[in-house]
Amino acid sequence: MMGAHHAVSGAAVWLAVTATAPAIPFVAGRVLPMSTGLDVQPPEVALLGALVVAGWALVADLDHHSATISRSVPVLGKLASEAVATASGGHRKGTHTVWAAVIAGLIAWAASLLVWDTHSPVGTLSVGLLLVTAPAIAFATHTIKSIKIISTWPRAWLVGVIGALAIDTGIRTSFGWLLLAVVLGYAVHLVGDFLTVEGIPPTYPWVPKPPHWWRRSALLGHFWHDNGYVSLPVLGRTGSKREWFLAVVLTLYVLYVVFFEVHALVNLHWRL
Repeated sequence: MMGAHHAVSGAAVWLAVTATAPAIPFVAGRVLPMSTGLDVQPPEVALLGALVVAGWALVADLDHHSATISRSVPVLGKLASEAVATASGGHRKGTHTVWAAVIAGLIAWAASLLVWDTHSPVGTLSVGLLLVTAPAIAFATHTIKSIKIISTWPRAWLVGVIGALAIDTGIRTSFGWLLLAVVLGYAVHLVGDFLTVEGIPPTYPWVPKPPHWWRRSALLGHFWHDNGYVSLPVLGRTGSKREWFLAVVLTLYVLYVVFFEVHALVNLHWRL
């Protein structure tokens, strides 16, 4: 799946969980545990959280030198991409596994422990939260090519820093949603690639190959490949018309929910 499509998928899933699903009594009361607090998330958390999830939905492709995230910072982005590709075994290998999603969650948890008491009116800053959310928001906003004001990386990073500071200092709510946002974004990426012909090796470096009787079936081979990768190729190959159609539908959904979340935010703070 293409980078921008991963991002919009992440945003759509986040908004479905935090904005749309809580409005449905059955979902809010039975499927989602009330302890998650998702049913009471304010509009600003839904909106900024969507950018965080969209950004983390791009992180798995740091193993590819031409991916959006690899071009995030001149020189350093390429170096980081090469290092991750070498450590993970190459594109769609180590970073496209359930282990990588768990590591992403651990990073988010560890980040919540990094705090700094500024001894100023600002109060206590969550340094780790800034480090986790600022790059993610920058990655997400840079994928929105139609908004020219953030079409360059310096501007995208500026938006990322402002958004992260808004989350850290301006939103008076629990940061318990951050772990979910990071893991959800990473998982959405894996699912997106799983739905393409190329598939993923979810347990790499352990990549079991299908038995001979499985390989003899052309149909079964679409789901468990000779190289051990698995897929449910309903989207076809990466960049296919089916993938673009799904991306358009998800984009329309995101725009629809964002409109109502912004409206709610305006009503909440300005009582219009």
